[in-house]
Amino acid sequence: IEVNDNPLSQSTSVSEFWGQRWNRLVGELLRVGIFKPIVQSLDSKPVAVLATFLASGFYHEFILLVLYCVGAFKPNFTAQLLFFLWNGLMLLLEGILSQNVTFAQVSSKIPPRLKNMIVLMTVLPVSHWFLDEYVACGMFKDFAVAFPLITKL
Repeated sequence: IEVNDNPLSQSTSVSEFWGQRWNRLVGELLRVGIFKPIVQSLDSKPVAVLATFLASGFYHEFILLVLYCVGAFKPNFTAQLLFFLWNGLMLLLEGILSQNVTFAQVSSKIPPRLKNMIVLMTVLPVSHWFLDEYVACGMFKDFAVAFPLITKL
């Protein structure tokens, strides 16, 4: 599985963004380890979607706790969870809307670039929930050492 060689900005649906473009290695692990078992045992995709996104949120909270909670840095431990819960809800909303005939007809007429922008606008308003804690704890400074092409904006 190629992890991140698939530009997020080319997504034409929320499900494509999360299922085929966002960190595909972790996505596949979550799909096999959480989503599919819940669908098989409960026969409920909405419950499986929310459980999968909640697990991802808890995983990111864990990353902050273990890797970056040193010294005086005290992260907001709900931000990651909220980010992934929001995006799980956006995925469920897309599923509900896609079953509507009118929505499907209108969606089929929207140019791909406009769809890209609409999908990104489901993520961007809450992206600070995902990024702020990593910025505050200095993770990107660590990345800049490992990957010198990352520069200060």
